[in-house]
Amino acid sequence: MVNYQTQEAITFELDSYFGYFYPGDEWLIIASGYRLLLIGPTGGLVWKTEELGLDGVIVDSIEGDLIHGKGERDPPGGWRPFQVRLDTGEKIVESPNRA
Repeated sequence: MVNYQTQEAITFELDSYFGYFYPGDEWLIIASGYRLLLIGPTGGLVWKTEELGLDGVIVDSIEGDLIHGKGERDPPGGWRPFQVRLDTGEKIVESPNRA
């Protein structure tokens, strides 16, 4: 990434291929083939998630403090939903007893 004001180049290790950008007012989420990274307003890495996919991670929506998406865990076509906290990047594990 390049800071348009200072022209400083900022790099991030994705440990997979680049997927998508998801911009917010004060942050930028980067999706790779494995995980999500949140970049803060100064260009620094705020958090990166645990591995959410093996061949793609997609954000479907951001509602309040939760990121809803899916990761392709069993390619091709084995997409599994996830929820991640927007403030920490922590994956939310739902109870197996939830209907």
